Amino acid sequence: MRDKVIAHIILVIRERALSLDPLIPILMNSSGGLVLGLALGYAAKKALKLLLLISGSFFFLLLLLEYEGLITINYEAFESLVYKIVEYMKSGAGKFVNWSTISIPLMGGLVLGFFLGLKLG
Repeated sequence: MRDKVIAHIILVIRERALSLDPLIPILMNSSGGLVLGLALGYAAKKALKLLLLISGSFFFLLLLLEYEGLITINYEAFESLVYKIVEYMKSGAGKFVNWSTISIPLMGGLVLGFFLGLKLG
């Protein structure tokens, strides 16, 4: 009697269980995006640290040279240059957002991996 009950329970579970077959492509895209995002986040954090170190040293050197009277800085031209760089980066970010909306499962994993990579880097 007990074996029949267990067999019936197993049969009911199999009938009502959700099949994971439709989810496999989504899970594969998400895991691929996670790994890619992790690598991108880690590399982005390292590159950003290096970029900030180099640019900070450069600006410190410029200000030191101006303080010593060796050079003069045209702040209006400098501000215009910085504004152009920021606008270029904004347009690139817009293109990334358009690309990222194409594949939601890939982007979900990618975004999660990116922030994990930033945390680990």
